[in-house]
Amino acid sequence: MYIRKTSLFLIIILLNILFVLPLMGHGTKYRLITKGTGIEVLYADGTPMSFAEVRIFAPGKKKLYQKGMTDRMGRFMIAPEYAGKWKILVSDGMGHGIKTELSVNKNGLVRKDAFNNSLPLFYKLLTGLSLIFAITGMWMYFSIKRKNKERPAN
Repeated sequence: MYIRKTSLFLIIILLNILFVLPLMGHGTKYRLITKGTGIEVLYADGTPMSFAEVRIFAPGKKKLYQKGMTDRMGRFMIAPEYAGKWKILVSDGMGHGIKTELSVNKNGLVRKDAFNNSLPLFYKLLTGLSLIFAITGMWMYFSIKRKNKERPAN
């Protein structure tokens, strides 16, 4: 009976993984716009995050510096006034978003290493599978421990 329940549980998890893989387009990524200072925000499948809310905070300040929306191509341009790390928050209002920093030097130029894309899909899948196996392992451990307590001692 125990093996059937465990097998059924593992089959359900594997089926969930197979059906969730096509939905991986819900991730986001961004890149530096080199003709000016700006950000281009995309979903994981390459679709632009159109008309998403953008909030920008100046270095060392908690007060909002600039607020706006991306255009239909998912782009937003900014004009930083001074050097430092500018915090950029982008949200599409449906749970997708990006929180990053834009490094500007004293000449007003953006460093190319200021923008890093999110993790590759392989690492996201590996993390998800690791979590599933960890939760399954804990569930199996505690269920076996409980069954052993219920058994009478010989």
